[in-house]
Amino acid sequence: MNKKFNIHEWQNKQRLEEQNTTAGEFEVNVPVQNEMEKVKIKYGQATGPLDDVTISWGDESHNVDFEEGDQIEDHDNEGKDIEFVAYSQDDKWRFIVTVSVEANYELSGNIQEVSWDTLEIDIDDSKADEEGRPEGFDDIPDDLREHLKKLAGIIK
Repeated sequence: MNKKFNIHEWQNKQRLEEQNTTAGEFEVNVPVQNEMEKVKIKYGQATGPLDDVTISWGDESHNVDFEEGDQIEDHDNEGKDIEFVAYSQDDKWRFIVTVSVEANYELSGNIQEVSWDTLEIDIDDSKADEEGRPEGFDDIPDDLREHLKKLAGIIK
């Protein structure tokens, strides 16, 4: 008899095969400012999966400690999913990852799994203006801004 395909089992198996989530280094494709990027995650067992984590992509590299954020879903006795949040040292970047924890996490502190493939990286909203531009963007002289746009091929 054929066993029915379970997408959740397949995703969990793929996740475990693709990355070592207990220690070491691995890469995930995640959105950075809404653009998919290959991001390197590095952490060790001495500190745990959410402390002293190095997150790198492009020219950026940040060492962060995640802190408990909002609860996403409660699975009753099976545990809960919680967002954990970290900020870069310069407070420019915000990192959010979904973590599955035990039902009694408040007492035990036990983490079941960090879903690194849910990692979101974005500029911290409080560090951007109302149009989403980084702080200081308007300080760039107009002639330099025009030159950069021409180099990027945005204008002729």
